[in-house]
Amino acid sequence: MSDTCLKWSQLYTHCDQKQVPFVLTSESGDSAQAGMGQARALEAIEFGIGMRHRFYNLFLLGSVGLGKHAVLEKILGAEAAKQPTPSDWCYVNNFDQYQKPRALELPAGKGKGLSDAMAQLVEDLAIGLPAAFESQEYRGQITHINEHAEEQQEALFVELNEKSNQQEISLVRTPSGYTPAP
Repeated sequence: MSDTCLKWSQLYTHCDQKQVPFVLTSESGDSAQAGMGQARALEAIEFGIGMRHRFYNLFLLGSVGLGKHAVLEKILGAEAAKQPTPSDWCYVNNFDQYQKPRALELPAGKGKGLSDAMAQLVEDLAIGLPAAFESQEYRGQITHINEHAEEQQEALFVELNEKSNQQEISLVRTPSGYTPAP
């Protein structure tokens, strides 16, 4: 055997089970139980969470199946429980500058209610608007507006015709409008 080879006994370390106060890791009660033996990694996560600046992110690297995601979820969940609930932010159309939507800050949990109410409004309008334009009341208003416009037009024509007669010009009504005639 060569001096560069390791013996099997050098690859194994015995763990005294009396040093471990539980049988299953789920019994440990430790919030970071999946990260046992990773104190430095847990410290780095705590440090990263403490960075309260924009554009700072956490990046976990390691083999698949180590429980990185589960550990991070537990730590972030515990940290989030200590923090005040953030506001809801909703972006709505800006009719003046469509490429720059307006941001609405709402109390926590109210954003979903606004979204639901707007969806209901769209449904109601899809039914209500066509019905409003087909109603007798709407047709009556249109008729009234048209009659009023015709009365005003006739009054203006009479006034204009009187002024044109004083200048010895006649106004003749044609299908396409009015035409002056000597």
